Amino acid sequence: MAKKWYTTDNHLIFFEDTSVGKLKKEILDASEEKIDKILAEYEIPSPSELGKSGCYIQNTPRAKCIEKRRKNDILFLPIGCTENHGLHANSGLDTFMVTQILEGVRRYTAKQGGECNLAFALRVLVDLLHDCPCHGKTSTVYRLVGLHGAIVSGE
Repeated sequence: MAKKWYTTDNHLIFFEDTSVGKLKKEILDASEEKIDKILAEYEIPSPSELGKSGCYIQNTPRAKCIEKRRKNDILFLPIGCTENHGLHANSGLDTFMVTQILEGVRRYTAKQGGECNLAFALRVLVDLLHDCPCHGKTSTVYRLVGLHGAIVSGE
C-alpha cells in the first residue's frame, strides 16, 4: 500500500497521512483567529510558572504529587538545546520556550481534570521513578546510567 500525503500550497511542505500529519496540516492552514483561539485554550502567552507552587514536582508537596499522578501519570521533562543564539539572546532559549509550551499543556490538562506533571531536574525525575529518597548526586548519576533511554554526556 502506497503512503499517502497531505499536500500544501508549498510543494516543499507535506505531511504524512496520519492523525498527527492531519493535525499539523490543520494548524498550518489555520487562520490567525483559529491559532489565537488554540493559544487561548492553553493560556499562552502566560508568565513562567517555574517558581509557582504546585506547577512542578519539585515545588509541589509529595502528597499532592501522588494525587496528581493517580489522575494522570504522564510527566513531561522540558529539555532544549543550550546553544549560542547570538549576542541578543540567552543560551537556554530553546529550553525556556519548551518550558512555556509544557506549562500551557499543564494548564490545559488541569482544566480537563487530569493535570499532567512537569519536572525541571533529571535527578528528581530519577528519584520519583524509583519512589525512593535522594541518595546524593553520585548514586543518582549511577542509577541514571542504568535507566532505559538515559543519555550520558561527557560533561
